[in-house]
Amino acid sequence: MAKSVCALILIVSSLMFLLVNVQSCTLFFPPSPKSAAVDGTSAVDLGGQNYAYSRLNKRQAKIYYALKELAKKMGPGTYEIGNDSEENRRDLYIAHTALRNDRPDMFWIPGSYILITDNSSNFSADNSSRLSADNVPNLSADNSSRLSADNSSRLSADNSSRLSADNSSKLSAAYQTGNNGELTDLYNEKYNTPEKVSAIQQKIAEKLDGSFMPKLEPGADMSRYELELVIHGWLSDNVSYDKKAAAKISEDPDRAQEQYANALNIVGSILDGKAVCEGYARAFQYLCGIAGIESGIVSGITSGIAGIAGSSADGEPHMWNVVKIDGKWYHADATWNDIDGKPFHTYFNLDDENIAADHRAYEDISSVRTDDWELLPGQPYPSFNIMPVCDSLDDNYHIKAGTWIFVDEDIADRLAEIMIRSAEAGKGFLEVYVQAGIPDNIRLIAENAVTAANSALSSNNIGSYKITKLNTRGLLIEWE
Repeated sequence: MAKSVCALILIVSSLMFLLVNVQSCTLFFPPSPKSAAVDGTSAVDLGGQNYAYSRLNKRQAKIYYALKELAKKMGPGTYEIGNDSEENRRDLYIAHTALRNDRPDMFWIPGSYILITDNSSNFSADNSSRLSADNVPNLSADNSSRLSADNSSRLSADNSSRLSADNSSKLSAAYQTGNNGELTDLYNEKYNTPEKVSAIQQKIAEKLDGSFMPKLEPGADMSRYELELVIHGWLSDNVSYDKKAAAKISEDPDRAQEQYANALNIVGSILDGKAVCEGYARAFQYLCGIAGIESGIVSGITSGIAGIAGSSADGEPHMWNVVKIDGKWYHADATWNDIDGKPFHTYFNLDDENIAADHRAYEDISSVRTDDWELLPGQPYPSFNIMPVCDSLDDNYHIKAGTWIFVDEDIADRLAEIMIRSAEAGKGFLEVYVQAGIPDNIRLIAENAVTAANSALSSNNIGSYKITKLNTRGLLIEWE
């Protein structure tokens, strides 16, 4: 069967599973957000942060730049990539995903893009095939507060055939375009004009000027680690997990992602004060950019603890961050560290080995062979990251605080030691990282630790106490 087609428009949802490591700003102490121009590009322009861009090949880099310019204009426009080939479609997919993950400040860039195939000849498929929608992951969150993949439409042919087009078929991409007098617009209506974007940018600048920038103490001798602590604490104080958005996106992804789009970007996390894990991760990256800290985004699968925001015992797709402190990269998860509005530190600067206890990052893009991409079941492209090696614990919170309990250490002895130190300092709690994992008999272990601590304390004895298992390795003990 043959059918003459002038133009074929496809809306393709991108996979949001890509790590981005952001290059640092040149100024250690950042300018106030208000001092940055609000010009339809960004409230605080992070254009110099382009780690993902630096990992692209020349074709992908060219597409990346063209898509960025289309997004800046926010009007109808297309970019012609070249012949309609699988290679060009993959390059477009990679470039679009890299752009979104390099630029949390460009919050209006859609999660999808439009493919336009201008075919001056015939578009054909054999008689045993038909056009259908296959599984292309689109970003959503389920009831357990994780990112997940739902079915988004992509044009394909069944296993018995492939779509074909001759060399005169050209491939173009757009976020907004007119075709035969009809406008196709992927921008969310909340921020689909430069005027709307500018208004939101101004509100973000005002919010950060009032509550975040003063905490950076411009002119003070703050280390990168101390700045990261400020960012971590600000997110915990100002953002809560949006359980309603997570549930709605899980129930009806296409409709809810339009309605709850803010939960997935810095508008929700910074302005609305509520987000799912993607919103947390993008806000962490954005604030790190303001503070002059390199950071990026990681996507993968977690096996978590039921009841913790963004977690389930069975494991779900998830998004978190990597951050570069004093030349070394670490994993940081602001979502899982935010429990009931309190900042905890189980996932504050972990290495690859220890984050793997309950977070599994998708493979780095360099490990994914091009010829494997269409062999993965249910999706035409694999989930991937662009990621650094994280092999240090030098700036881990619990290592620096002396509250990390190593695998070969006796948990009761170390808990007693930390309790004594905390009680003598007038504190009524301790937070520890148990590298071997929280044992089932932790209450008995804690009871023995309290007894040992009280026998060593001359005052400030520990009375009644409460044990809270924060996650797979984090433990909180509070006492009176």
